Amino acid sequence: MAGATYRWQPGGSINKVPRHFDGSVFILEYSRNWINEVRTDADGKITSVQPFLPTMSWTELIQMRISQSGVMFIAQ
Repeated sequence: MAGATYRWQPGGSINKVPRHFDGSVFILEYSRNWINEVRTDADGKITSVQPFLPTMSWTELIQMRISQSGVMFIAQ
């Protein structure tokens, strides 16, 4: 499932996703229990796919949102 594309902005919450992930697309996998970060180039072509927070234990991810203040919310 597609989660969200992160657009870093100054200010917001102290708990927001770090600026390093600006422009990253996050995807979820319900049955495999992972979140991946996908980076693309200016043409929209995938340049890398990396595990996001691989040490965390996810279970049956169903939805992700990133708030206007930059905080990531995940429903399991």
